[in-house]
Amino acid sequence: MGRRTALYFGLSVKSAWKWLFLRLLVYHLSFFVYFCSMNSIFPTLSRALRWLIRFRKRCGYGIHSPFAFDFVTGVIYEEGCYYAYRELNSWRVTQSSRLRLKDDQLLFRLANYVSPATALAVGEQLDVSLAYLQAGCRHCQWQTVAKDSPSLVDRLATYSQVDLVYLDQPEMLTKLFPLFLQRVSDKTLIIVRNIRKNKETTRQWRQVLANETVRVSFDLYDFGLLFFESRLNKEDYIINYF
Repeated sequence: MGRRTALYFGLSVKSAWKWLFLRLLVYHLSFFVYFCSMNSIFPTLSRALRWLIRFRKRCGYGIHSPFAFDFVTGVIYEEGCYYAYRELNSWRVTQSSRLRLKDDQLLFRLANYVSPATALAVGEQLDVSLAYLQAGCRHCQWQTVAKDSPSLVDRLATYSQVDLVYLDQPEMLTKLFPLFLQRVSDKTLIIVRNIRKNKETTRQWRQVLANETVRVSFDLYDFGLLFFESRLNKEDYIINYF
């Protein structure tokens, strides 16, 4: 890159080369992550590299919205020991959970943060995760339904408003989102697990983000979080949650 070209874009030659190096580094790391994800013998390495790529997205770094910053630091990264954890964690070791302990505890904090009056969980084998969600909002009215249940639409019809949705089947997001959208309010949170499961689930996630009703989203890689509070500016955040 010539000196004149670099200066034209407002960069010194040194800064321009640094920018180019970082861009190439991220590109090659992204390619390596994709390669590792295609080989089951490298899941830990693949996850570590994803963490590295998202390194600057940790602990609220670079977030200027007070709402988003408080949510990231006070809920996603919150490390306090809730009283409910002790009982839940003791029971959890006797069960089979598909999620990590930190993921189940995150679900507890999310439910506790929203304090929903009505909530819906869609998926299968939800016993452990559902227990953490329910513990976070003990007075909430919960409905659970399997992904292929013909009663799903009927269950949704019983709600005029739903405050919390946990969708364990990311491949159903675009199919169910219009139904959810009819029942969201400013306080609604939709949690979608495994949004980066494959190219199709990633595509569906991005399609939903384009909807103007979604005001703020958080991409945690393992989870996608959607908020609908109308006063918020539309923002999509990538968070280094691993």
